[in-house]
Amino acid sequence: MPTIRELESWLTTSQAASRLNKTRQGVTWMLENRKLRAAKTPLGWLIDPKSVEAAAREQEASGDR
Repeated sequence: MPTIRELESWLTTSQAASRLNKTRQGVTWMLENRKLRAAKTPLGWLIDPKSVEAAAREQEASGDR
């Protein structure tokens, strides 16, 4: 479980979507299918930026955009 301090730097679905060149719905699909590390809060998802960067590298390596 992430700490409160760690969560302060985590991303919203909109921020993750921008970094991954996806829609918010695409990011939500990734979250629901455990493709990204995240925490669901009463205000929405918070996404680990390290998992977003790893997903971006994976997309780049596979040529998926």
